[in-house]
Amino acid sequence: MKCSLLLMVIPCLSMAIAEKSEVEKRINKEFNVQPESSLAIDNKYGRIDVAIGATNRIKIEVVMKVKAGSEKKAQETLDRISVDISQSGSRVSASTSISSTSGWMSWFDTGNVEMEINYNVLVPADIYVDLRQKYGSVFVETTNRDLRIDLSYGDVRLGDINAKLSLQMAYSDGSLSRIKNGDLTLSYSDLEMEDAQSVEIDMKYTDVSMGSAIRANVMTAYGNFRAMDIDELMYRGKYDDVVIERVKSIDMESAYSGMKIGGISGHGHFEMRYGDLQVSNIAAGFSKLDIDTEYTGVVLRFAPNAAFSIDAQNNYCDIHHRDLRVTEDIQETGSSILKASKGSGGGIVYARMNYGELSIE
Repeated sequence: MKCSLLLMVIPCLSMAIAEKSEVEKRINKEFNVQPESSLAIDNKYGRIDVAIGATNRIKIEVVMKVKAGSEKKAQETLDRISVDISQSGSRVSASTSISSTSGWMSWFDTGNVEMEINYNVLVPADIYVDLRQKYGSVFVETTNRDLRIDLSYGDVRLGDINAKLSLQMAYSDGSLSRIKNGDLTLSYSDLEMEDAQSVEIDMKYTDVSMGSAIRANVMTAYGNFRAMDIDELMYRGKYDDVVIERVKSIDMESAYSGMKIGGISGHGHFEMRYGDLQVSNIAAGFSKLDIDTEYTGVVLRFAPNAAFSIDAQNNYCDIHHRDLRVTEDIQETGSSILKASKGSGGGIVYARMNYGELSIE
């Protein structure tokens, strides 16, 4: 009977020990601002949430929450958190700092402590915003001025950015709606974005999926890049997988990468080493495909009504073709030459390949 009672008591004690005490502190500030003013926030262990408010005021609410095994421990931790909010001229700034505990016992008495520091901000749509967040999330509804975000170990969610977005993101996930101009530096992250007028992407060990863009300049290593529709794409990468549904013009230099393109309607330049290139639909009216590869397999499929000519001079590279009007076809050990056409006029395919395979369909 005593054992049974003891077994009943132990879970109750465990639940009591597992319960944490929570303390909270709030700060509210408001500032009058003029158009073209700026806001800068530097935070950690929490969230920055920016939404559109009145046209001439910035409102900042900071909510600090701490959970610990005891109320005393929670309060001690809360007291170590400080938030400095101030205005100087046209600039409003806020920063979070957390002081370290003193004494040699602090190395051992870390405790089971959880803290959360959240900024809820209302701003005019026409001020510049600069946000720095570590171990947390950033949410921005929209803005008509430049936005800068430096994020690590967190999440970012952005609405329409009707100006320039400068985003540095590491070990994070993100989603972007529409941006006018983007300058994105990404590492060890995942990013989904919709539409952009112009975007510069420098990424490594990162997956990017985007919708449409008028112009995109992508530099990447060890990543995955997916896009639906790009007018003008410049791509420099290595050890990547790339899938483009539609592109008008593309300039690609890559190594150890695979490229799949649903359709090309304009110009393509491909300088590839140790990779694969597949273009599923080369539209009638394309201008030129310039192919310079080594140890790469290339498959080119043309629209049924596309007219074009082929000039291929390859080394240790087989050429497969069909339904072409051939003017020169030389297959020798170690080299091959093909000059052919389909229809009259049209675009030009210029291929210089070493060690690989060229298929024209």
